[in-house]
Amino acid sequence: MNLQTFDLLETFPSSLLIFIFGFLITYKLSRNFYLSLFTSTIKTIIFSLYFTVYFDGTFTFIDDWKYFNISKSMVNNFDFFRLFDQDFYDKLHYLSKSRHITYYVHNIISMKILGIYYFVPVCFNILLLYIAGYYFFKLLIKLEFKKNHAIFLYLFLIFHFEILSWGSIANLKDILVLLLTILLFYSFYKFEEKEYFSALLLFFAVFIIFSSLRFYIPFLFILSIVIYHILKYSSNLSFFKKIFFLIFTLFTLLILSMVFKESFSYELDILLGGYTNPIFGSIRFLLSPIPFNTEEKYSFLDFPLLISWILYIFTFYGFFLMLKLNNKFLKIFLVYFVIIVLFYGSYEELQGPRHRIQIIFIIIIMTYFGLKKTYLNIYKRI
Repeated sequence: MNLQTFDLLETFPSSLLIFIFGFLITYKLSRNFYLSLFTSTIKTIIFSLYFTVYFDGTFTFIDDWKYFNISKSMVNNFDFFRLFDQDFYDKLHYLSKSRHITYYVHNIISMKILGIYYFVPVCFNILLLYIAGYYFFKLLIKLEFKKNHAIFLYLFLIFHFEILSWGSIANLKDILVLLLTILLFYSFYKFEEKEYFSALLLFFAVFIIFSSLRFYIPFLFILSIVIYHILKYSSNLSFFKKIFFLIFTLFTLLILSMVFKESFSYELDILLGGYTNPIFGSIRFLLSPIPFNTEEKYSFLDFPLLISWILYIFTFYGFFLMLKLNNKFLKIFLVYFVIIVLFYGSYEELQGPRHRIQIIFIIIIMTYFGLKKTYLNIYKRI
């Protein structure tokens, strides 16, 4: 595909919005003017440089053009009151031939605000990434991380090599999925702190959005919570009670899946028809594609994947370190990580590299503990 780059004036409003929004979020968390300026400047330069100098359509995919073209056809007749109009969603269902319409709404809103350009939804994805980073930081504070360490991990998320690649160039929904996944965890910790009303309100809001984005994620999260609580109270529960709670949860998820079966019959058929060996599939999910052995359209991932492969040594070291930590709330990250890896590893249809984006924040936490312990061990020897 050979497309023209965009003019600097066309991208300027989006670039300015990325800069201002990034600066404000980073400054709110860090209270450091220079760090905020540096963060927002780098993110803005990467976005602007790619779309005004390097963009030629090579690193685009079938899905992103489908999102863009269908949304483009609906922008001119869109106003924000239509978000409360069922006909609007019915038309999206009809045009997309899918129940998964949330990301089309994201495209339509962003293009209504900043213009009908391919890069506009990408700009809004970068804004969503900053929001994800904000709630990731708040999660870390709840988990009793030191503030300077939480800032470091916030920056790690914002500048993570794979997120930087996917989130800065392609109009895809994975950054939105990342944000919503972090919000699921945030609702869980609010619930644990007995903020029941706001926690449940947030959870059900995220659940509704996920129902037309990736419907199975909240179900996997609920399963994670149950397994986490079984492990948490394992010393006080008999073997039969553990089995009972697990069977009860699976039964509840089965009932829910039957309730939603008609809505998601197509997606369920794809999943059930694409089952594969979960062991080999999990390895493929975590490591594919091999750096410098990618198709041209995935070649932008070569260096990010190389860095990820190197850091995986510390990631898995951190996984085992986290198992031994006294911070009981960290365990649910590990439970969810294992469930997601096994689930995606079981279905070849879901093993694309961009599906990892939704758990990057967990990988970052594990990598942090692995790097920290390694550094302390080397420092003691010196």
